[in-house]
Amino acid sequence: MSVLENINPVEVMRYFEKLSQIPRGSRNEKAVSDYCVEEAKRLGLEVWQDEANNVIIHKPATKGREDEPGVIIQGHLDMVCVKDEDSSHNFETDPLDLKVKDGYIYAEKTSLGGDDGIAVACALALLASDSISHPDVECIFTTGEEIGLLGAVALEAGNIHNRRLLNIDSEVEGVLTVGCAGGCKIKLTTKNECEKLQAGKLYAVELNGILGGHSGIMIDKGRLNANVAMVRILKNLLQADFDIRLNSITGGNADNAIPKECRCEFFLEADKNSVEITKIVEDTVKGMKREYAASDAGLNCTIEVESVDERTAMTVGDTKRVVGLMTAIPDGIVKMSHDIPGLVETSLNCGVVKTQTCDGMTEVSTVYALRSSLAASIKELKGKLSFMAECFDASCQVSGEYPGWEYRSDSPLRDKMIAVFEEQYGHKPVVESIHAGLECGILSEKLDDLDAVSFGPNIIDIHSAREKLDIASVERVWKYLVGVLERKD
Repeated sequence: MSVLENINPVEVMRYFEKLSQIPRGSRNEKAVSDYCVEEAKRLGLEVWQDEANNVIIHKPATKGREDEPGVIIQGHLDMVCVKDEDSSHNFETDPLDLKVKDGYIYAEKTSLGGDDGIAVACALALLASDSISHPDVECIFTTGEEIGLLGAVALEAGNIHNRRLLNIDSEVEGVLTVGCAGGCKIKLTTKNECEKLQAGKLYAVELNGILGGHSGIMIDKGRLNANVAMVRILKNLLQADFDIRLNSITGGNADNAIPKECRCEFFLEADKNSVEITKIVEDTVKGMKREYAASDAGLNCTIEVESVDERTAMTVGDTKRVVGLMTAIPDGIVKMSHDIPGLVETSLNCGVVKTQTCDGMTEVSTVYALRSSLAASIKELKGKLSFMAECFDASCQVSGEYPGWEYRSDSPLRDKMIAVFEEQYGHKPVVESIHAGLECGILSEKLDDLDAVSFGPNIIDIHSAREKLDIASVERVWKYLVGVLERKD
């Protein structure tokens, strides 16, 4: 039985539930892309699908509106896949387990994909409607947005003719976004020597209970980064003259999500005091719990100690090198904007840390998301991380670079959207730039004179297993979208 049956807006919710049944994590969008193509064909509409699995669907203007400026409705097909530690969900094969409670839709123990499934659902509902008056419409569904806006970068602009863009990829109702940060992803990798050691103790430390969240729009919420917290523990142990040898460190799922869990294992020779080790770990955690009591109070730590025989582990020197590199790189807000009060100008997030052992070497890689509304600041931050990598004998790989989206002073689309908003809501919307990457910047580079606005319904805690979609907000925003389309120029 349908979970969202008879929930308004019915057609939007029908499509959202269908999309939720199709696994669509980043790099796994082929099936959902094919679904959109088949749906367009079923509706008798022109459709293109490229090698990146981006989809463009064209619907001609309703009668009498052929001469008006056409619009683009745009969202991305992929979602961030995050789940609770005790969840057995397989994002490669399993449909999301949708639930409805207290006016919200959520997925049991996983992220929901409201970012940006709700955009695709709204667009498909418009395409399926024969009662909504509208100018010429092109719907663009992109892939790989959550891992560097990859689909938008690969998109060929030749089949796109309209120059007014409605991007439905914002998560706060009543806010019209008209500019965003640019950024990139940086991967730092150290290759570390291992050596055989005599009997000792293997420590496993795990951090969880952290809120996590979007590393752009939530970077100013004071949330703890699990990877950074773990490195703080390791740094304190090394500073207390314990010659720990790192075995592995793993945390986070995506560079653009604040990691909420991290686990590490390290080895210590048998003659060392395990009681004092445990005390340092516990004291460090207590300190962080006090520090983040008001913003991220759920930090939990478990410590397991196991006596082991002969063991292969990283050298003490290379352990210090890995911990030193991650300690030296800042995390979170780097600089606030002087021009726009309350706007984060520059930030970075240590989203993922992984360990891999091969041919007697242990490779530790950390992936950072860099963001800034100033191109010069991104350049400087890239240079800083590259220099740090050189100092600590690590490799530095830059990928997924995307431009910022500059505010446009003359915007007929923005003027129309403000007017419709005031008519429907009875007050003015908030018009702002945000500290997050949107595809509008890339599309603005590809499409000359593009007039773009981003908006959307309330989605709480995106990029986390607590993500939930406000049903009433979706209904209002759908009415607003229809109002914008039906208002003639």
